[in-house]
Amino acid sequence: MAGQFKERKDNLATTSLIVEIIVIGAFALVWVILFVFKFSGLDLSLIPEWLVAYKDWSTLVAFMSLVISYQLGWSVNQFSYFFARNTFNKTIKAKVFKNQYQNFDSIKSTVYMKGSSFAVEKVKERLSVVRLTRSAFMNFLLISIGLLLLEKWAAGFVTMGITLILFAQATDMYTLYCQQIFNSYKVIKSNEEKQKKVQGKNVKVKN
Repeated sequence: MAGQFKERKDNLATTSLIVEIIVIGAFALVWVILFVFKFSGLDLSLIPEWLVAYKDWSTLVAFMSLVISYQLGWSVNQFSYFFARNTFNKTIKAKVFKNQYQNFDSIKSTVYMKGSSFAVEKVKERLSVVRLTRSAFMNFLLISIGLLLLEKWAAGFVTMGITLILFAQATDMYTLYCQQIFNSYKVIKSNEEKQKKVQGKNVKVKN
């Protein structure tokens, strides 16, 4: 029974990740289209005409869009991670972990290996939000650039404003993620210290 529950839980987690990546990729598809129109010299006003002209191909187009979105989602997720890792992530980790900043990977591994299932699940949930907000920031930044290149000034500046909000949200979510890992780590270490003291007392009693 426990095995079936775990398997069902893992399947749900996998499904959730796939949906997450497709959502990221769907927004990425928007800026890809904008850049294609910009550098091919095509007019955006052609899109409604194409939708009407190729409506009989809508199922195939939807399927291909889904496939492309999935591939783009992984690419944007990886690129946004690389960008964040080399910029604001460093500052946030140094602020949260302080003198233990260099041990971040070790601390995170300890939480995943020794933390309770509840603690690990919460860390994973927070990481999912981090991925979404981080990738959303990158997507909206590129969408705003694409709109500005196409001289869609109003839409471009509005989207740039959304980008700034998403950047603030991404840094905030990563801060909460780091704090959650560090708090879980401190609980694990505190429990280990208590166990050592109990074991030490037991040894003294036996002696």
